[in-house]
Amino acid sequence: MIAEIEPAPGQDRTHTPKILFMFPMIAVSDVWRSVDFYETRLGFSVVSREGILGSYAVVRRGESEIHLIQGTPCPGDASTIYLMTDDVDLLYVQLRQAGVSLQGPPKERFYAMRDFDAIDPDGHRIRFGQYLESPSF
Repeated sequence: MIAEIEPAPGQDRTHTPKILFMFPMIAVSDVWRSVDFYETRLGFSVVSREGILGSYAVVRRGESEIHLIQGTPCPGDASTIYLMTDDVDLLYVQLRQAGVSLQGPPKERFYAMRDFDAIDPDGHRIRFGQYLESPSF
């Protein structure tokens, strides 16, 4: 049976809680190989290495984190990770020089972004993008 949670006395019942941040959790076939790729090729830093036999790790670049979980990868368009940058063209050059598998140079898109795709060792698509103009939101 699931216990009901009640607001504390005097707590605003109409308040809508904020979503503070999000991070993708992706299944990878080899956590350490993926950590090495994200660290040495994409410039992420390792935040955490957890779990039995290295079954879980967290990598971060700027304010963005990706959680890597030992498992069966399910790459494809439905699992694209979109990361924002302030200089998509320079990042493209740096990743190309690092030997990252890229799917072509940055392109301007109909959705007011300039972006490009990189592919990780398990085939996950990581899209790096930049706004073409300042967003109005």
